[in-house]
Amino acid sequence: MIITKDMLIGDVLDIDVGCAEYFFEIGMHCLGCPSAQMESIAEAAIKLNGVFEAAEKAAQQYLENVERKCREREEAAENKCAYLEAKAKEVVDERWNELSTKLEEFYRTHEGIRELLTMTKIGI
Repeated sequence: MIITKDMLIGDVLDIDVGCAEYFFEIGMHCLGCPSAQMESIAEAAIKLNGVFEAAEKAAQQYLENVERKCREREEAAENKCAYLEAKAKEVVDERWNELSTKLEEFYRTHEGIRELLTMTKIGI
């Protein structure tokens, strides 16, 4: 019988228990475990070669990089918002000063209106 990578380890051992020695030599030491009986030779080989661990490590590194980039972008966005808020305040203050200056000038040239507005405020 030809043994293939897709065969279950348990099935291979049922065919020839002598294969256990070969499995032990390549690092498959838990041949009697229920999970080992239900996995293929290919699946066991992948585990032995550390493919899953390498993939997990790569995925973890990718996740850490994504999280770092997110933090960097959040920080950049916060900095930009703070800058824009400061600029908006500058513009508002500048416009308010311009309006205040124009109102003071208007009041000086129309002194009677100022008195009228002041009396209206007091309730006279």
